[in-house]
Amino acid sequence: CAKYPNLRLLIVDSIADAVSGSAKENNEVRRALMPIKEFSEKLGVATLGVAHFRKGLGGSAMSRVMDSVAFAGMARLVMVAFKKQDHGLVLMRAKSNIGLAQDGYDYKFSMQDLPGFPGVTGSLITWGDLVEGSADFHLQQAESDRGEGGSASADDTQLDKAASFIVENLMQGNGARRAGEVEDEAAAAGISDKTLKRAKRMLGVKSLKGRSEWYW
Repeated sequence: CAKYPNLRLLIVDSIADAVSGSAKENNEVRRALMPIKEFSEKLGVATLGVAHFRKGLGGSAMSRVMDSVAFAGMARLVMVAFKKQDHGLVLMRAKSNIGLAQDGYDYKFSMQDLPGFPGVTGSLITWGDLVEGSADFHLQQAESDRGEGGSASADDTQLDKAASFIVENLMQGNGARRAGEVEDEAAAAGISDKTLKRAKRMLGVKSLKGRSEWYW
């Protein structure tokens, strides 16, 4: 934009606030985010959308992103931040269309005076060591270490598995897949129809009728 010729980064916090309709509806989310995407591409600006985790869901890091799967689906890169086992902080890649979808770095916060502004303090991030592996593994380890939700029942474990399956499956189809394909692939993965439908309701995934068949 002419007023800010040196603009390089746009931060939307939270990204769900950019949606005037329901942030749980894939179509509404994609429609609302399209102008931001086009603005970023036109001006060569990187856009960072801030989202939050669902509470107490478990499962993969990608399935934890709050509201519609389209938020994570439209992003080229999804990074997650959380407390790890030793209660430090870690930032990891959970999805990447431009590189590896794993690994990350330790980091910590501290408060320091701003140079040239005596008495004014601000937050400082100090980066630490490389953390290797998947965000899913480290997130599950961190939650297990903190005892979140207690020990998971077999039912909860299957529900988490189904939720992760749905998110990853729909992202392969850019946010929509034929219902029959999803159900067949879930059955092949050992997920019962009952558990699959429970996870679908929990995630807010909708069924829409196409010309001749249903889509998720």
